[in-house]
Amino acid sequence: MPVYNTGKYMYAAVNSILTQSLRDIELVLVDDGSTDGTSEKSDVYSQKDSRVVVIHQKNAGISNARNAGIDVAKGEYIAFCDHDDMFLPGLLENAYSVACQTESDVVKFSREQIWLKDEKVIREAKYIYVDGVYSEQEIKENFFLLVESRTLTAIWDGIYKRKLLLDNEIHFDEAYKYGGEDVDFTMKLLKHTNKLTVLSTIYYRHYKRIGFSSSTKFDVVRISNTTRFFQTILSTINSLEINIEECRMDFTLLLLRQYLSHMFVLYANPKYQITYMDRIKNLEALYNADFIPAWFYKHKTCTILRKSKKMGLLYFLLKYKMYGCLLLSSLIYLKKEKRI
Repeated sequence: MPVYNTGKYMYAAVNSILTQSLRDIELVLVDDGSTDGTSEKSDVYSQKDSRVVVIHQKNAGISNARNAGIDVAKGEYIAFCDHDDMFLPGLLENAYSVACQTESDVVKFSREQIWLKDEKVIREAKYIYVDGVYSEQEIKENFFLLVESRTLTAIWDGIYKRKLLLDNEIHFDEAYKYGGEDVDFTMKLLKHTNKLTVLSTIYYRHYKRIGFSSSTKFDVVRISNTTRFFQTILSTINSLEINIEECRMDFTLLLLRQYLSHMFVLYANPKYQITYMDRIKNLEALYNADFIPAWFYKHKTCTILRKSKKMGLLYFLLKYKMYGCLLLSSLIYLKKEKRI
């Protein structure tokens, strides 16, 4: 668990782990240069509970902090938790039991997400996955389904065999400071996963605190990093030998959901201090990006609308180069999600 200026949230997060029914665990707290007393709180936990290990380091970001935790961890499996989230009862015992029974490298479980602003709940959602055990071949065959169901978009909703990470030198890319590192990590991991188990039971509670979570903040680096992590997705697709020509619609929806929609929002964000015409030029360049297949713009919009109204609208606006409307719709989304 990376901890950085956690304020009042750290207690609930740490307590949710130390009170798990599986007692034979190790909690690695990586203090990433905190300045608000979090460092001292971490030391208190280690003094009270021998299962707690604390690392103090200069601030280097969440990816670096997680890597530091991976490097010192001793458990058979590794799980991740953000410093303001919660493990729900039974997470570790049940996930580990399933991992042993199925001999899985990775076990993913369902999660719930709560958006807060000024400590008031403004939105709630549950992401319930479909139970299943996937062999290496079945991971390939169900890749797009797993991505679409959000099973592969986070890292704290799973446990991962430590040997798999070490043998394949899988770490978090420290270029990511404000999100994207989880998808990048999961995609790199998937290339080497021999068996994946997915559980429909909700075991993790993720909070998005507007103004507190780094994932809600804007930084221009996000633009290059968004392209970076989509290139990792493409690399994984190639490694799994998935022929996108045979699954054009699936790839189109993935391109829209995992890359283009994020780029639209970034270009529309008023905190991105460029002119309106420069925003339009960016969208024009995006339209002609090298990795967008020639057939991408040949779909009938109604076909995509039947899959997703939101993606269908974005596809229509991009296909017909309605860049102004694209920026406006993305700006409306930002305001609706209270991200500006």
